[in-house]
Amino acid sequence: KNAGELTLIPSIKTDGILEPIIVYKEEGDEKFRIAAGHRRYASAKAYGIEDIPCIVLPKEKAIRAASIENLDRENLTPADVAESILSMHACGYSNNEISLITKHTKNQVARIIKLEDCIPEVRESLRKGDISLEIALEYAPYSKEIQKDVYKNFSKATWCKANDIRNALNRRLGITLKECSDLFFRSTLG
Repeated sequence: KNAGELTLIPSIKTDGILEPIIVYKEEGDEKFRIAAGHRRYASAKAYGIEDIPCIVLPKEKAIRAASIENLDRENLTPADVAESILSMHACGYSNNEISLITKHTKNQVARIIKLEDCIPEVRESLRKGDISLEIALEYAPYSKEIQKDVYKNFSKATWCKANDIRNALNRRLGITLKECSDLFFRSTLG
């Protein structure tokens, strides 16, 4: 287990589970999936607690509740925020609704939603903290083929900045920096 997941063990030992986890079922699935409370669940299991309180919600409400709960956590990374925004968007929430829930501007929400256009490798690197949100967003306006080509060359580079990625994408596409700027600006307003 990752150390962050087990940080709740001391409080679970003394107080038990004070806040239920939130779960939902996918259509046709027998098992429940945890939407909110992964750390509580992991800590309870590590401490040997088998039965923990939970709230069962429809998937859309569970995803919203998880997103709100996650956004209330301390030490959120930009990837955590992006993941919450993308989850809400996938469940049909409008940019305006997401903006109200997350307290991000509509432009920030629209920009983060552009991550849906990124190849899975870019999104996974963002989730793991290997690249920044700014670098991940540089890939979004480009085709999957170009993203894969540039990602392959930069995925192991710990030194690169968003500008390095943008320049590599430009070279691969064969456009000028001004054209790239215009393309990125149009894609974020989308």
